[in-house]
Amino acid sequence: MPVPRGTEDKYGGSLNEYLLERGPPHSRPQIRTVSGVQIMTALGRFSAPASVTYETLEIILAMERHPESEILPVLLDENLKFLPKCIGLLRSHFSERGRRLLADSYGFLFLHVMSLAIQIAKLAQTGRIGAFLEKTHRLVANDSIRQTLNDHIRTIEDDVTSRRNSFWPLEWQFDPIVGQNVCLKEIGGCTVSDALFLIEQLWESRKEFLYASAWGVAHFPGWSGLLHMLWNIALQAKDSGSASSPAPAVQNLHLVALVDIICRYSLSVLDGGEYGEDTFLPLITEDESFLLIVSQFDKSTAVDAADSGAIVRAYSTKVRSIPGPRKTKYLDNYMATLLGYTMNSLDCTSIELSTQISQITSPLFERIWSEFLPAQKGNDRGWSSIIGCPTDALMRLVKLPDLDSSRKSGKIVLTLVTRVEICELVGRVILFPLTQNGRFLLGESFHVDDKTGRALLVRCFKAIAAMREALNFAANPDAFISWNKVYQCLRFRRIPYGSELWDPYDGEFISNWGPVWSIIGSSTGLEQFQSGYVQDAEINNIVAGDAEMQIGFLTRTLTWTSVQEIELHIK
Repeated sequence: MPVPRGTEDKYGGSLNEYLLERGPPHSRPQIRTVSGVQIMTALGRFSAPASVTYETLEIILAMERHPESEILPVLLDENLKFLPKCIGLLRSHFSERGRRLLADSYGFLFLHVMSLAIQIAKLAQTGRIGAFLEKTHRLVANDSIRQTLNDHIRTIEDDVTSRRNSFWPLEWQFDPIVGQNVCLKEIGGCTVSDALFLIEQLWESRKEFLYASAWGVAHFPGWSGLLHMLWNIALQAKDSGSASSPAPAVQNLHLVALVDIICRYSLSVLDGGEYGEDTFLPLITEDESFLLIVSQFDKSTAVDAADSGAIVRAYSTKVRSIPGPRKTKYLDNYMATLLGYTMNSLDCTSIELSTQISQITSPLFERIWSEFLPAQKGNDRGWSSIIGCPTDALMRLVKLPDLDSSRKSGKIVLTLVTRVEICELVGRVILFPLTQNGRFLLGESFHVDDKTGRALLVRCFKAIAAMREALNFAANPDAFISWNKVYQCLRFRRIPYGSELWDPYDGEFISNWGPVWSIIGSSTGLEQFQSGYVQDAEINNIVAGDAEMQIGFLTRTLTWTSVQEIELHIK
């Protein structure tokens, strides 16, 4: 650890400087070498707030290593009231200094310390603390306990959420001193007032939080425990007070702020990281209350253009971190929620808007393409899980110009959605279940998910309708370039974008067009999209130029097919 700069540097200097001294976010974690006596002394200083420095917090975090980890149960001491003291110290820090939470390392380390305590409280609340400590006893001296702690917490979360089929509501208990119910009384409890204070401070530091959480999650996968507690309190706050001591009301602004922070943290958790994907975050972000708040975002929560750019880059990195096809959870609500948050954070006035949109969509569509690649039998996928994310992405893209008062994004989106790769993707989504490889990968899930899949296909066609309605494709309102491209790409078997492994089947798609439409056509209410009928000569020339292809023996210039010709071919 670095040598302290002096007594005047009680708070550890600026956060950027502090973290840079410890290497990049994914370097090996550093833990102080201290004794058990030093740890107990550091905990004792919480009774004298003025004596608590950033070094005090670093000493406490030494309990993340064996054998110092054996001291962790002291955090559960009823007399210590560890969590309230942490929050009290933060309140004093802000009142004295007028600083934001993540202006220096002091606030960052407090987030880490509180997250550690919350994870221990969750183990105690579920009766798993003994099993956890027993497992740590088997570690070699100086080994980190972080992976062991992470494994135990994930097991508990999976057990609880699988029984409830929803996120884990933490227990509340009455605290006679404050006259209210508190969350996680095992470590002293957190009141609604304390939770709102933390949410407000995190919101004020949201720009710094994106960077800090990327570093923090790489070293300690427990920050989601803090957000879990805050979300739990925000949802149940109205039931925590009493007649003599009512709890403060949670305002909608608090909920918006917390949703923003959770989304930022979710973008920081890389599925290919040392600790793997955080399986609990998708449950929070797919919660109905969470989705309702996200849907109400009517403007960007980014602090400035730099913050907006950082969010976009974080999303791009997040998508690229997702493991290969069928090795992770479905690309549905979780990624769609983060996509919506990221799209909402775009700075539509930026000269880099086109680049930022590409940073969002390119890795996402490439990742979706991988779902269609060959795989071993037994890795069956639900059709609905494959179709959900691309249709949601298209809907969000075509709605982007509505958020842009300058209308600058309209031309950019138009260029993007009419690219042949996107049209191929839409077409593949529609016809995939009826291809040989689709039947191989989906197994019976196409039939099992028939109702859900059909509803999602309606969404897919509505996305296409929205593209036609929202964007000015041509002077002729009856002309719809994108759908014609989809049809022609499918008819002449273009090789998918980003896939060198795909071996197209000759004539398979067009021969299946009739059965596809008999299944989904009437339910969409959009029968006009059954054909690729266009009479605009200028548009025909544009599309024919885009769609010229050479696949082995096949070299053909496309010509348009009328409705009657399509119907004749189907028959």
